[in-house]
Amino acid sequence: VGADVATRAQLIAAVEELAAGGAAVIYTTHYLPEVEALDADVVIIDDGRILAEGSHAALIDAHTSLGLRVVFDGAPPAAALGLEPVAVGDGSYRIDGVASVAELVGRLGSDGGAVRSVERIRPSLETVFLAVTGSRLDDAGAGSSEIALGEEGQ
Repeated sequence: VGADVATRAQLIAAVEELAAGGAAVIYTTHYLPEVEALDADVVIIDDGRILAEGSHAALIDAHTSLGLRVVFDGAPPAAALGLEPVAVGDGSYRIDGVASVAELVGRLGSDGGAVRSVERIRPSLETVFLAVTGSRLDDAGAGSSEIALGEEGQ
């Protein structure tokens, strides 16, 4: 925490070098993009309990679904979607379980004109963390959670 850019790069390089040499490396962090970049096995721990473990790709596949961020003119036509849109701020809604814009348009039918914009949401380790801990982004300070990872060579 608080490492400058050069120091962080040196630290990551050292972790990767140790792992490549066959050493087991346990690295804990709250910076999840860093975990994804290391492409290591991951353990998600919440209040001292292991909730999930595996490669970050396997965890993303197991605990998330594809989704879209959609901005509608007015309220979303939930009945036409057959899904439950979740407001995510700035007038947009997250719709999980819809893999493509074509599927969304098909579900909306004649209500498709209510869509102002659509963005595909790429699931991430952060999405996994929130799903397995039951946390939300506004739960700051609740509980004691962490991510631990082991590099190759463990």
